[in-house]
Amino acid sequence: MKKVILVLAAIYLSYSSAAQELPKRMANFHIGRTMHGSGDIMGVSLGFTYNHYFTKRISGFTDFGFSIHDGSEPIFYENREGRLVNGSILYTTAGIQQNIGVMYSFVRTRRHELQTRLSGVFRYQSTSLFDSAETLYPPITGLPFPVTVFVNELPPRTFAVGAALGLGYNYSFGEKYSLGLLANFQIDSNGDTIAGYFLTSGYRFR
Repeated sequence: MKKVILVLAAIYLSYSSAAQELPKRMANFHIGRTMHGSGDIMGVSLGFTYNHYFTKRISGFTDFGFSIHDGSEPIFYENREGRLVNGSILYTTAGIQQNIGVMYSFVRTRRHELQTRLSGVFRYQSTSLFDSAETLYPPITGLPFPVTVFVNELPPRTFAVGAALGLGYNYSFGEKYSLGLLANFQIDSNGDTIAGYFLTSGYRFR
């Protein structure tokens, strides 16, 4: 009888231990508000992340993301008919990128996870942002409208490599689903910086 009880106890403990084991993989979607350092223009970034846990606290991840930022230089003037004309300069910077890196979880339980992440960045970017511009108004040119002279020294399309550092928190509902927050900062070889905060939604699986 004692042997039967010991066997049953061993099976129960084995099952209980397996049930408590944390998932080893996670897929994550994130979207947030970001600022692009070139021109200090605001925008939106989103991405999809997959990470695999090698130990309870250490995992590797890959992330595919997209960002778009836009801004304007306001220029308003009256035409010959006295109508106010909006001649503002509009510009947009957009890019796609791949991040590959590692995460370390300071805290990781069935409900809570606090982690930091470090990754390499590979980014393709296209921009209409000019390097400098000068607007000449009618008293100078004698024309009935402003004239803007643009100077473009850098290419509008670039490939760059860089690094990113992030800090995130996830709260899990049950075994599979989670919601969280992420703050992230990155810099690349093109001299661009992108900083922002994100809402995240994750799916955990074994």
